[in-house]
Amino acid sequence: MVHGAAVTGRLGDLLGENERLLEVNLGGTTRVVRWCMTEGVKRLIFISGALVYGEWSNPRSESDPANPALAGAYATSKYCGEQLAFLGRGSGCAVTVLRLSSLYGEGYERGLISGLIAQALSAGRIAVDPPMADAIDLLHVHDAARTIREATERSEGGLWNVGGGSLTSVKELVEVCARETKASIELGAATVHRAPRKLNWVNDARAREDLGHRNAVSLTEGIHRLAAWMRSRRSFSGGSGDARPSSSGSGV
Repeated sequence: MVHGAAVTGRLGDLLGENERLLEVNLGGTTRVVRWCMTEGVKRLIFISGALVYGEWSNPRSESDPANPALAGAYATSKYCGEQLAFLGRGSGCAVTVLRLSSLYGEGYERGLISGLIAQALSAGRIAVDPPMADAIDLLHVHDAARTIREATERSEGGLWNVGGGSLTSVKELVEVCARETKASIELGAATVHRAPRKLNWVNDARAREDLGHRNAVSLTEGIHRLAAWMRSRRSFSGGSGDARPSSSGSGV
């Protein structure tokens, strides 16, 4: 059983859709775990996120403590979901928790990268506000899916980080999106008075050794695939070109 269903939220959002977060991310996970225990499921893979570490300056390893409250209600709900998932071990179910870094790729119509591409396709330019020095550990959905599949074949459970292998600055991300879509770049005049963040940065050496994790999809190829998918669905229409994405959100 692979359980990845969740309601998402924004970084630091403490007053958002908390009731819905609890119902889906905790109530839903409780029902999944109960079903696994009663039906004799042998392996449960729970999809979590690096956001639970609540750390924006250094890469996190599995042995580092989680501090999800620093990241808000969504991260807290995912961390609690992890603990619920581990209860499945009481019935002999092998439980694996995968803490993924920032996912992007085909299927993502919302988030920073999709917003950048949507602007470019609808308006021919990308208008973005600082900070441009923020950096993100990006993980393409195809690379994540391959590693999740490998985890389902492993008889022993555990906790693994799964990341992109490097950091991508918002500046570099905007430039790649602009090249792919042949769009111009319009930088806002906003000023940010804080140190640059390194979002969802993980040390995933264990996943590379134990699960064969690798990053086969480059950033350029990943952006190309996402832009092609959005063009095919015309998911960029409907006024999204007026948005000004910022790197301050958790979703990518």
